[in-house]
Amino acid sequence: EKVPAMLEQARQICDSFLACGENYAPQSGPGLAIMAHAAGNAGAALDAWHDQLAPELKKAYDYARGRYGLPNNLRVTRSSPLQSPAMTPQRREILKRFLCDAPTVARELRTPSEIIYLLDFEVFDKDDLFAVLDELPKDHPLRVKFFAEKAAILSNRFHDPEEARRGYDAALAMAKDSGNVRDLPYVIASKAKSLADDLHRPDEAAVLLKDIDLSLLDEREKDWVTEFQAKQKH
Repeated sequence: EKVPAMLEQARQICDSFLACGENYAPQSGPGLAIMAHAAGNAGAALDAWHDQLAPELKKAYDYARGRYGLPNNLRVTRSSPLQSPAMTPQRREILKRFLCDAPTVARELRTPSEIIYLLDFEVFDKDDLFAVLDELPKDHPLRVKFFAEKAAILSNRFHDPEEARRGYDAALAMAKDSGNVRDLPYVIASKAKSLADDLHRPDEAAVLLKDIDLSLLDEREKDWVTEFQAKQKH
């Protein structure tokens, strides 16, 4: 029962940040608002709050969120006690709530691939992200795509092709059982991109993509596959 009052307090603090003329303060507003509402499983309430902001405050919020991007906006929490090893369960619970709050995900992650940005503001690390992904509910609508992105992160950021291969194997198995016809093409496209871009094995990527249905891909993946296949023809 304390959550609504705490969120109201966070919104008031955010209003003060946004109204401040100093450069750093408006940047702190979106990060506080995003993480407080995600932690409270109240992403929809943040959308409603944003809609009713006074014009000058809404302009400050939209400018900071757009200019600094998600990683920099979330750095408001960087120096918090969340970074302490003793706070690992709480830190991971907040991350899990972020990824399980549909309005937050829809607003802050334009594509599933942007989960990599959650590693870029120096609060959550790889172990945090991967542990939370492993605990996502089986009915989470983006679970399969997030697992594909986990494999992609292992491939392109941590340069661990063997772990990436195992990750893609797990994502492919999930996709075949998910019941969502868009999951399997997504995983295939992600694995092909890893083969072509990270491992420099374009011929294997081309074979993997031979029968892929472009109409089932998200826009980002469709653009990459279309460009890759065009290059392969020349």
